[in-house]
Amino acid sequence: MRPVDRLVAAALLGQVTEVRRMVAADPALLSARNMFGLVRLLLERGADVNGRRGDGMTALHSACWRGLGRVAQELLDAGADPAITAVAGPHRGQTPADTALAQGHLLLAARLDVPGQSVSSPYG
Repeated sequence: MRPVDRLVAAALLGQVTEVRRMVAADPALLSARNMFGLVRLLLERGADVNGRRGDGMTALHSACWRGLGRVAQELLDAGADPAITAVAGPHRGQTPADTALAQGHLLLAARLDVPGQSVSSPYG
């Protein structure tokens, strides 16, 4: 079994510790190509596209932070809400577009800008 297949299997089984160990040992597992496949598979298996981690960030925030436009589009196509804001931590109050902008992913930020909301730069 390929390492990326083991990663997907561990993710589907909810084996968070194993996923973290695998990624720490081989960060290339989080390549854009592998992330797209993993996101698509998790969505097909019923993952909550707007699920939040403890600080309120979603998968769309993470894709935007990494500049993964194809993954972001897949999440949007599946119903991800681009207006959700993080509720704690260094990204508190940021939408996915704000997160993309903060990382310098300007085109991705512009694609995600929600009508009626301004994308605010963390740099003023």
